[in-house]
Amino acid sequence: MGYNFQRYELHSSNIEPNMESIMKARLLAPTSLTFIGSLILSLVAVYFEPILGRDASLYIENAYIYVNEGAATLLTRFSWPWISALM
Repeated sequence: MGYNFQRYELHSSNIEPNMESIMKARLLAPTSLTFIGSLILSLVAVYFEPILGRDASLYIENAYIYVNEGAATLLTRFSWPWISALM
């Protein structure tokens, strides 16, 4: 099971590099595209309000119940309420 790799050679008579093609290659380089994509995603994340995860929502809701209704009500809803109570 061998691989047959063919070698391609580019001759200066076939391809003439110019400044436009060099700049286009640099702009489309994987690192440039990754940087631009990361920048766009970061701006989108900063623009929109953050969304809390399920755990954070649960703890905040339990803290609200603890403050408004007391520990007895919280114990009926959640078996380990002490993190929420400390919040």
